[in-house]
Amino acid sequence: MKVLNEKNLLTADAHFNMARLVTGKSLKNDLKNQALIITIRVTDFRQVERLQKAVYNKLCKLFYGRVATSCDDVFGFLISADVEASRTGRVSSRTLSAPYDPHLHCLMLFSKSDWLRVEGNIEEWSSMIKKALDELDEVERSGVHVDRFDPSKTPLEYRDCPLNYYASYCNKSKKHANRYGFDGYGASVFPYDICATDKEKRQQVYLRRKFEQGFKI
Repeated sequence: MKVLNEKNLLTADAHFNMARLVTGKSLKNDLKNQALIITIRVTDFRQVERLQKAVYNKLCKLFYGRVATSCDDVFGFLISADVEASRTGRVSSRTLSAPYDPHLHCLMLFSKSDWLRVEGNIEEWSSMIKKALDELDEVERSGVHVDRFDPSKTPLEYRDCPLNYYASYCNKSKKHANRYGFDGYGASVFPYDICATDKEKRQQVYLRRKFEQGFKI
């Protein structure tokens, strides 16, 4: 029963995260081919929520010269803290409180018009992203890695829902943190978490229901 409850919680988290991520985005677009993934190695998680927001604001200023004001005028950005060995095995409370490899997983989802700016110059944008994030004090030197999201690298059983899968992958430490009551390991989703309007919150609820009903992306 405990395993079932944990699975249900993780599934509900994944639906909630995906709904926030795609709020303001056209689902008619091929979103799985309009995304970057970023891994950021950091010194610690002592102020992880502030750090996650700082990462997002850095990237907003890089791409748009400003911070976000709504969910439909910038990229969607899921960011979550992770530790070593979270994919397999059982992570200890000691590892969660003092990991030797603290890092952030990010999924950066673009609108079609923004992706046109990025697609033909991914190497250049990757270099600029690394340079911008290296300016943050908590980011390890040469600790930023950027790649185009490749749906074909998704495990076969999740090949029909690659973004859903990767959003869950980013947040895989949360199941371990839940066992010990640790905060700070839940995913943040921007700009939704900082500037969603009532209309966008209603859209999120609608989208979450779609995911609960089996919608895949």
